[in-house]
Amino acid sequence: QTMIHGDYRLDNLFFNQSGEGVPFAAIDWQTMKLGSGTCDVAYFLSDNLKVELRRAEELNLLHQYHRTLLEQGVPDYSFAQCLADYRLSFFFRVHILVEGGFLFD
Repeated sequence: QTMIHGDYRLDNLFFNQSGEGVPFAAIDWQTMKLGSGTCDVAYFLSDNLKVELRRAEELNLLHQYHRTLLEQGVPDYSFAQCLADYRLSFFFRVHILVEGGFLFD
């Protein structure tokens, strides 16, 4: 498990275009929690990519995410487990949508 943002979408990200310092920053951490990092990946891809593009590229992007985890020292995490976690993460996405529906007056 890792700390996840919980609302990881483009309008919660600021990108530094100067090429110096931190490349980007995330804001709006009110839904942060411990969970699988694939929750933020699933949220980001489903919220920010058109369906056709997501369908065409999602496995490639997930492979890149998995490779990066391994390169950064995450041990004993197979791509099969990463894919299973990613698919399960869509239930988290539905939970956020349902939970958010109760916030409106």
